[in-house]
Amino acid sequence: MARGGLCHHGPMPAAAAAPVMVGRRAELETLLGAFSTGQDGHPGAVIVRGEAGIGKSRLVEEFLARVREGDPHAVPVTMAVGQCVDLGPIGAPFLPLRRLMSDLAADVGVERLAQAARFPAAVAALAALVPEIDPHPAPEAVPIDADRIAEAVERVLETLSAERHLLLVIEDLHWADPATLGLLRILASTLRGRHLTLVMTYRSDDVGPADPLRALLAELERSRVTGIELARLTLGQVSEQVRGIMRTPVRADDIDRVYERSDGVPFLVEEVLAVGDHPMPETLRDLVLGRFDRLGPEARQIVRLLAVGGTRVKDDLLAAAHGGPDDERRAALRDAVEHAVLRVDAEGYAFRHALIREALYGELLVMERLDGHLRFARALQERADEGDAPAAAEAAEHWLAGRDLDRAFDATLTAYRHAITRDGPDTAARFAQRLLDLWPDVRDPETRSGTTRIALCVEFGELLADSSLIEEPDVLQSVVDDPGATRMQRARLHLALAKMEYATNAYADQLHHAQAVQELLEGASDPEALAVLAHAVSIHANSPLLDPSTRPPRTRLALEIAERSGDARVHASVLWGKGFLAMVSGQMQKARATFEEAYVIAPPGIVRVEAQRALANVLRRVGDFRGAQALATAGIEEGARLGIERGVGSLFRIILGDVLLALGEEGPALAQWDRAFALVPRGSPAHSRVVRMIALAHQWAGRASDADRLLESEPDAERADSQEREELLGWAAYHATAALIAAEESTGDERRILVARAIERMQIVMDRRMQEVHGLRVLVAPVTAWTVRAAIQEDLEPSLVEPLRRCVDDDARSRVDTMPPAYAPVVLAELATRGERDASAARWREAVTACEGESCPAALRAYARYRLGQALARAGKRDEAIGMLEAASEDTSAVVGQWAATLLARVGVGARTHDASETHATLTRRELQVLDLVAQGLSNGQIAERLFISPKTASVHVSAILAKLGVANRTEAAAVHVASTRSRPD
Repeated sequence: MARGGLCHHGPMPAAAAAPVMVGRRAELETLLGAFSTGQDGHPGAVIVRGEAGIGKSRLVEEFLARVREGDPHAVPVTMAVGQCVDLGPIGAPFLPLRRLMSDLAADVGVERLAQAARFPAAVAALAALVPEIDPHPAPEAVPIDADRIAEAVERVLETLSAERHLLLVIEDLHWADPATLGLLRILASTLRGRHLTLVMTYRSDDVGPADPLRALLAELERSRVTGIELARLTLGQVSEQVRGIMRTPVRADDIDRVYERSDGVPFLVEEVLAVGDHPMPETLRDLVLGRFDRLGPEARQIVRLLAVGGTRVKDDLLAAAHGGPDDERRAALRDAVEHAVLRVDAEGYAFRHALIREALYGELLVMERLDGHLRFARALQERADEGDAPAAAEAAEHWLAGRDLDRAFDATLTAYRHAITRDGPDTAARFAQRLLDLWPDVRDPETRSGTTRIALCVEFGELLADSSLIEEPDVLQSVVDDPGATRMQRARLHLALAKMEYATNAYADQLHHAQAVQELLEGASDPEALAVLAHAVSIHANSPLLDPSTRPPRTRLALEIAERSGDARVHASVLWGKGFLAMVSGQMQKARATFEEAYVIAPPGIVRVEAQRALANVLRRVGDFRGAQALATAGIEEGARLGIERGVGSLFRIILGDVLLALGEEGPALAQWDRAFALVPRGSPAHSRVVRMIALAHQWAGRASDADRLLESEPDAERADSQEREELLGWAAYHATAALIAAEESTGDERRILVARAIERMQIVMDRRMQEVHGLRVLVAPVTAWTVRAAIQEDLEPSLVEPLRRCVDDDARSRVDTMPPAYAPVVLAELATRGERDASAARWREAVTACEGESCPAALRAYARYRLGQALARAGKRDEAIGMLEAASEDTSAVVGQWAATLLARVGVGARTHDASETHATLTRRELQVLDLVAQGLSNGQIAERLFISPKTASVHVSAILAKLGVANRTEAAAVHVASTRSRPD
């Protein structure tokens, strides 16, 4: 029997919604704080989570209303809202983002949106979301994928947010399609822009352990996105909500009953109150649908149809699906809106709460559901047939739910072909999978699709190989073993599988597939087969499992086949593989020549840019820093033009930052790394590299605490289980360098502990895998030699020291040509530690001479001068030592300058004193600008804004100024500056 209703005086408000939001003050303040931060020019993101009915949408609505009431003189605000809809496992790709970008286009205009994208490639990628921005796309040099779409969106947001505050809302992420989740994962990790605030919501009780949303949530957590967890209301808050709705006195026992029945869920509080004097429903379903049951018959019919269409349906789509007279439909909708079952938005109708729609959909009879889905399918299909390709994906879901498999297949085929050119391989692969799933149940699928199942499987495999999806469906292996497949089809699929195995480090399986291609295409002569064969032979030649002695002939064979294929892309790709093998084996000049050849013959596009990056990297490694700087700078521009700044463009920035630091330009180097840091995804090898390089710059500048704080804030940067060999070696060298820098200023047991720590880290170079990677080992040869030198001085365990000594001695003596010119002399000078003092000084003199050119990193040049001064002092050549130590103290490496100053004091000179003008002479032009603003009392943030640099870069400049002036704080620096200004002659 139903329980009694709520006793109250007067009629129940039809909407039964609280006029004032209850119990969410702190959460609202968090959102408003994020918005205020965006107004100040700092982008941010907030994610709101909570169970169904807890008030996520109400909180966002209240927030948007408060923003609309904001300061009219502030930065103008553009709001855009995207709603995720439950449309099955594939859904309509990027559906909420299409709405989001459409809102932006409506506000600023399509032409301005295209201008904000800046480059034609970015406009073409953006057309995946706003088709009208590029109605006639041209063939692209780089395939469109999720990364390119994300970069185009980021570029638009970055450009527009400079002139207006973009407030973007994406609701109900638990229903987001896979393409949207992938793109949001990228966007949320960077948040490029100035006045930008991103708000997202999701239903936490709908996210299971295997839900795809979990990967995005993990990325958001790593990116330190602000999280808001909405809790259930307390009894007092429910009382406040009830009194606000009723607007009349309510008895305490009635409030207790509402609280008990609703369990503090705001939506259920409203529904309990809506029951009024009627008996209380026994089930949640009856409670939720209480309003629906009080609608007229026409309204109930239209709402049932809406339940099939989704949580939110556009008015024109509903009209097409309904098919009845407009006046009847509008009257019915008005009834539903007045009873608070539906609400009106800018484009159509939405259920007041998704729970209403879900409960109603669950109550529909089977035939009602089928009929409704078919109605929407026909309406959407008509749009797809008229050229609205994105509508085909929605139509496919409705055809499928309506059990019309033939039409579901046809619509999926349209969506698949569109995705190949507009949405990228991730989305296209999912549609291909759907087509293969439907294939056995469709009438004459070959005629309908114009292809065969085997051919579609091959396309599916190649899409997976080019996508970010880590999967290898059984259907692919079945085609490999299918006697009906041609040799070429099987070979193409084996090649795709080989690429997939590489992504998961399954090298044995990768080698198997590469060998299978060679067996299938042996003796082939047509260009297409030769291109596939060349790729397979190149993969075989580069396999880590292959005997190194067999690699050169296989590489030559791959090149010969690639040349015969006539495919310049394939030829350049094989050359890239050859260059990589030369680089890791220490043959840098051969690698340089090979990458130069690949760069010349590659057609414009990703292959050419990759060759350019590889060449810039080799030039960096051999000490041609100016050449690497020019290539990296051009590569950044080309990456932006092609719409791949996030990918290869960020890697160029990492290289450029490294060469700028080597040239002694710390500020510009950090600026490049700051930008790369904002572009690369957290946890990636590129992220690891840029964090390590910034930390290393801090170490050499004497800011060890800054380096430690950076690593603590980026725990994913150093991956102990990384399969990236260069990262393993790079982090080993970093930690050894940090320990040795600290040891240089320590004594006794502390120094011994630090040196032992460096030895432990550099043992990694003796690891079996590293023995083959000579090109990487030589880059850390000076660090290894420094470790050996310190260990010998501390008389540490020879069994630990000697393997490192032999390793670095081999690199220095037999691989001199693989190093930058200055490296070998520095290494040999380190190894002369136990020799005669005069011999040690002579070695360091040779090292200093070798370090004088631009092929030597600035920090290494300062280090060599310091060591020579130290050796000269030990040899009793005091005057010469003083001159060298003074030169070292003026070098760009702050920490080495401190060592040199300390040693000068020990040899009897003391720290050099300068008058203010002499001190200022050591500052760069930019540092003088910063010092002038420091003296004016400006903060780092204000200095950054004044000089158009980042706050982090401003902080770096201030730290360098304090070190060069030898002062403890900003106040002392300002005093020195004022004194200098007063002492200058007019």
